[in-house]
Amino acid sequence: MATPELERIRQSDRPISETAAVMGDKAMAAADRVGQRINQTMEQAGSAMSTVQEKGSEVAGRAGDVIGNFRQAIEKSARSQPTTTVLMAVAAGFMLGAMWNSGSSYPRD
Repeated sequence: MATPELERIRQSDRPISETAAVMGDKAMAAADRVGQRINQTMEQAGSAMSTVQEKGSEVAGRAGDVIGNFRQAIEKSARSQPTTTVLMAVAAGFMLGAMWNSGSSYPRD
């Protein structure tokens, strides 16, 4: 069963070499379009990657600021209210331990 394109070629008065040249030109044009699309996609991906890297650096910087502020707050609290700070640390440790143990699925003896 021949495709319509193949039937048109068979019925054409053109020599095969001319038909092959036309088909080659069409194939080259299609390959060029595909190449251009790939280049555009790669450029867009590179731009997106740069944006992600910038945002990641920004988030890391902000996280560093938050950690620094948190550390300063704990140091200030430890100096001004040492007992309260120790009790809060014990409570936080207890809560973390409880969450850790609730996540395990192993039976305990």
